[in-house]
This record gives sequence, structure tokens and C-alpha cells, in this order.
Amino acid sequence: MTITRAGKKLLKELGINPKAKSNFKLRKWSELYPNGRYIYYEGDDPQGFIEEMKAKFGFDPSKDNPDWGEEYNEDGEQWKSYGFFCPVEHLDEIYSGTYPMGS
Repeated sequence: MTITRAGKKLLKELGINPKAKSNFKLRKWSELYPNGRYIYYEGDDPQGFIEEMKAKFGFDPSKDNPDWGEEYNEDGEQWKSYGFFCPVEHLDEIYSGTYPMGS
């Protein structure tokens, strides 16, 4: 990563050495949420997502999740929410960028 001159100046003002090695470690979703997490599917094919989750991970995100397919009407705009609890063992792969997810 390249830090701009303005960025280096700001870091120095904050008392941070821009040349120092970072101790920053990008953590996995499973480390951040060791008990799993309630997340939202934001794609255009909820039924296809269900089928893929069943085949790949052995769970149905729509089962026992009252927010799956919940309809909302805000400011005259209708939309559906696809919220579900994701077990910890699947968080990293589901959040890998393959699926359109929100949180």
C-alpha cells in the first residue's frame, strides 16, 4: 500500500510512524462472530440461494427465520428482506464475496 504525502502528514500529526510495520491483522468473520451471526441475503434469486446453501452447507436459511421473505413498504416502495442466522462454520465462505450479502 502506498501512503500519499498528505496521508503521511496526517499520520505524523496523530503520532503514528508511517514507516512502521503494521500490527493490523484482518480478522475472519468466524473470529469476529464465534457464535454465528444474523445476516441478510441481498441477491435477486432467494430460492436459488436456498438451494445452494442446502447443497453446499446442508442448511436452509429460510427455515426457522421469521425475517426470510418478510415484506416491507417504506415510502411507497415495496421490498422483501431475506434475513437468516448463519452458523459460524459457514460465515467465512458465505462472506467471501461469492454471495451478495448484507449485515
